Amino acid sequence: MVGQPESIARKEVKASIACNQEKKDLLEAYKAEVEKASLAGTPKPSIRAFTQKHGKGYLYSTITRLYNGGTTQCDSNAQNKAHLTELQEELLCEFIMSMADRGFPLTHELMEKYALKMIHINKHHITQLGKRWLDRFLTQHGDRISMKWGASLDTVRANAVNPTTITGWFTLASMRQVSPLAKVSHC
Repeated sequence: MVGQPESIARKEVKASIACNQEKKDLLEAYKAEVEKASLAGTPKPSIRAFTQKHGKGYLYSTITRLYNGGTTQCDSNAQNKAHLTELQEELLCEFIMSMADRGFPLTHELMEKYALKMIHINKHHITQLGKRWLDRFLTQHGDRISMKWGASLDTVRANAVNPTTITGWFTLASMRQVSPLAKVSHC
């Protein structure tokens, strides 16, 4: 098996990120052209003509807004509507991965519990997350966190009993437990 196919939601996230990056790249190209025009002493090129020249005429108003100091809709939503900051999301991902590496993968309920604790550190008074918050979080970070169905415990236990795996498990279990909340309080 080559790998798991990407879900439609994950493809949409990637397309959104690519579109956002395309807008930022077009803005940087326009700024470079404005700089070149100012050095040459020629008038500043119009944004409409520039976007049409690059085949992105539909981005005229977006590039105008970005050039005047605005933000993309994606960035604005990330700043104003997100429960967690980017740093907190990163720390939550690291915590989930470190627990999985130790052999204690978190359930969805525990992931939501840790996320709520991080949200409360931000002084938000949210008692519970939305029904699909965790699904969207896992989709957004699907390149690092993946969900797997567990195998039958009896089969796994029978196949896993050997000195190497037992030593490795005790090494992982004896490692200092990482708490995501200890790092988040400094954000």
